[in-house]
Amino acid sequence: MDPLLHIVSIVNHSSLLLPPQIQLEPLFVVTSIMPPSPDETLVHDSDQTTALTAVTQVGLQPQADQQPSSTARGRITLVGAGPGDPDLLTVKAYRIIQEAELVVSDNLVPKPILSLVRGELFVALKKSEGRADQSQDELMNVALEGARRGRRVIRLKNGDPFVYGRGGEEVLFFRKHGFEVDVIPGISSCLAAPLSGLVPITHRGVADQFLVATGQGKNGSIPEIPPYAHHRTTVFLMSVARMADLARDLVAHGYPENCPVAVVEKATFPDQRVLRGTLATIADISQTEKIQSPSTIIIGNSVNALVAEQ
Repeated sequence: MDPLLHIVSIVNHSSLLLPPQIQLEPLFVVTSIMPPSPDETLVHDSDQTTALTAVTQVGLQPQADQQPSSTARGRITLVGAGPGDPDLLTVKAYRIIQEAELVVSDNLVPKPILSLVRGELFVALKKSEGRADQSQDELMNVALEGARRGRRVIRLKNGDPFVYGRGGEEVLFFRKHGFEVDVIPGISSCLAAPLSGLVPITHRGVADQFLVATGQGKNGSIPEIPPYAHHRTTVFLMSVARMADLARDLVAHGYPENCPVAVVEKATFPDQRVLRGTLATIADISQTEKIQSPSTIIIGNSVNALVAEQ
């Protein structure tokens, strides 16, 4: 039998004996191999006595200078939470969220997903204008401190961590401090929102390519406008707050005023809304309908490709 399976048995059946050559850190082995059942919680620092007592009963004495919660090597995993619907989490993301000892989350992650957390949960304050970098630094430092204490840390991010999620910056930050990060992809809203709004971002004879852009640059700057191509679908993230300016800029850069536009608000949520218009009308429509974030803007001829088929 695999020695690690003996350790699982120690907690449940203290009568089993271990081979003398095995040297383990009991608390972390147990929590890694025994994911909690729905009515249980993860083993935390306050539960060390129970786990260590179970090991002592079979003669495996932990060394005096080994305290699993403080000296064991922690791990950091960057997890994409997807577009919002908990059912669209990947199976791996769902599992690891429940196994984590500490989850450090953006405030954009919906409550139904946060409710899956069984360990400690830290949620950042809203990344208001002028405070985004401060919130980002706070989240990274909380995750780093947790890993330094030997905990299994999840850095939970909306959508996909590497699609306008600053995930690459976090990988470099944690690497600088001695931690290589595992990354679990999430479904980005640049794909989920058009699909949920019945807009095919590629469609034979209409659009053979798509481009993803943002309407919000670093420090509030305006990013470069991508050139117009009639056979392309362009998806804008984080842009609804400057809808009127964006539409005006696109027309100024050669986009036709009658170019179709769709706005998908709260994609994949039960109260999702989809609005359609053109670059000439979408700003007024959005203002009338009081469109709010999170919303995804989709521009191109594919916007109306399925309208007649609904």
